[in-house]
Amino acid sequence: MAKEDNRSRRKEWHENFKNYVEEIVSNDNYRGLPYSRQSDGTVKWVVTGNSKEGKERLEWWRMKAKELGVPERAGYLEKVARMIHPTSKHVCQVCGKAMSIFYVYPTKATLNKVNKIATDLRLGEFSYADKDIFEILDILLKKGAYSEVGEIFKIPLEIRNDIKACKHYVKVELVDKKSKKLSPGVMSNAPDRLDGFHSYGLCCRSSSDLGRHPENLQRYGEDRRAYEFWSDGDWKRSSWLMKEINKKGGSADHIGPISCGFIHGNLVSVSSALNSAKNNRMSLNDINELLEIEQAGKEVASWHSKYIWDNLKYKVKDDNNAKLLSELMVENLLNVLRVLYFISYAGYKEYLLGKLNPEYSFFTYKFETDKIVRTEINRTEERRNIIRYIRISLESLEDFVQKDNRKKKPFILHYPIIKSKITSFIIMLSSKGYSKFYNVDEFVKRLERDILGETDLTKLLVYLKEYKNKAKDPELEKSLNEIIKCIGDVLIEKYNIVAKA
Repeated sequence: MAKEDNRSRRKEWHENFKNYVEEIVSNDNYRGLPYSRQSDGTVKWVVTGNSKEGKERLEWWRMKAKELGVPERAGYLEKVARMIHPTSKHVCQVCGKAMSIFYVYPTKATLNKVNKIATDLRLGEFSYADKDIFEILDILLKKGAYSEVGEIFKIPLEIRNDIKACKHYVKVELVDKKSKKLSPGVMSNAPDRLDGFHSYGLCCRSSSDLGRHPENLQRYGEDRRAYEFWSDGDWKRSSWLMKEINKKGGSADHIGPISCGFIHGNLVSVSSALNSAKNNRMSLNDINELLEIEQAGKEVASWHSKYIWDNLKYKVKDDNNAKLLSELMVENLLNVLRVLYFISYAGYKEYLLGKLNPEYSFFTYKFETDKIVRTEINRTEERRNIIRYIRISLESLEDFVQKDNRKKKPFILHYPIIKSKITSFIIMLSSKGYSKFYNVDEFVKRLERDILGETDLTKLLVYLKEYKNKAKDPELEKSLNEIIKCIGDVLIEKYNIVAKA
């Protein structure tokens, strides 16, 4: 984003980073990559995607991908950036620390578990973004913590006493597959930054990236799942309600799990143990509660899962049926998310914005004894939240398809009739005059310009509503619904819930 780039250029460069920059531009791996120098002689490290130099850089990265045989699909620039890096160590612009470009550092959640072991062994605690996972394994395993470490990383029992085998397992099953238990030393950012990585490393990420400040990370934790699963429902209200439940010692449970395709809402307070045990499996009691909520005039299923729900909700007769319906709805949502990915990959991110609900950002909630008070707010932070949430939603589609270690049900989009309908729908989007944005950053930057530049709340809400109205074109709605119906019909036949009652 342009404003972020300007901030990045204004920051003082660490001496180590200055040396790193010169080493990169002089390395043969980056020969021909366009760059210019500032008036003070320093390399213009960051450019915007819409600038002349930014477009030239993107073309260079595309040619490099072609040269290396990397197909242009989600995450391909990140893959190229890691393949061509000469040292596999990126130097942080802020502190000058060199960190691996690979997923070898424990996330904070993983580090907390590791540090419990370290504390029990009287080793003290490891600092965040200090040692990589292999250094940590060396220390803990040499102290005999085979079982404890094995549990954290799910290492097979038969190799837990073999340090070399444990480290090999972690490399193959976690590092190489970019496990959620681990983080890279630096995030990808090709083609904006010259080497294809953010200027700051994991060491300074929370202090240098405004989006990673603790208060903003808390927002990600509150709302992220609703956006990853493209859920309907007032996500802002639900997030505030979850906080309220947690404050009173409970654990907020979705009666209809959002990973099954239900809205982000319809919450009840349960114990943490019960919430964890339930996961995304519904019981007959859950189904009946959802039916009661519907009978009271409220929505329960999101737009992408309503077809399945409406067809099967009255056929669930016992807990086994409810469990099968849970599995069916999860598989349905995974298939629909892949359809959304195809739409995004084809460049029609404008259309997808019409399926989101960013307007809820402009409201806050106060929970009183007998009522919930909603207040309208319009601050720069709310407008920035819209940008963050849209980015999360679009990037989650790419992550969903890209990550090999994600547990996925078999996809059914290879069925000829479904493939044909998806192709027809994408052609129809072209005929409706939607602009194409192949890169998430490019689209989000356009939105950032429009949303951050407009401070009048009424105009902003109209602006966002226009996307929804355009996406509700009758032909588009009919075509997308036919895709969802085809997916649903295949799954209904596959699971045959009534027969298994």
